[in-house]
Amino acid sequence: MGVITLEDILEEIVGDIADEHDTINSDITILKTGAVVVEGSTPIRDLNRQFNWTLSDEEATTIAGYVIDEAEIIPLIGERYAIDHFTFEILKRKKNQITLVKIYPPEKEDD
Repeated sequence: MGVITLEDILEEIVGDIADEHDTINSDITILKTGAVVVEGSTPIRDLNRQFNWTLSDEEATTIAGYVIDEAEIIPLIGERYAIDHFTFEILKRKKNQITLVKIYPPEKEDD
């Protein structure tokens, strides 16, 4: 319909604004081990916000794109890549598209 709300404009300027109409991202599963399983199409920005990570979103916008950009190939199922203290494991792939990734974040150091 082409309707733009004030919230849409504000979110373009400052980023997502959580409200009662927003749903929790069901594409993200946090495992008891601390690893995170995400759909390949999950935006890096969402992961950085939710987990306070600092993954770069300059070259890619999705986590699948990030892994492909860093690996410089389309990884196969089961392959793991260590990138910026994170480990990314490819869980599912459909043709040339990564559809599910397990992310092992850096271990937190005890103070």
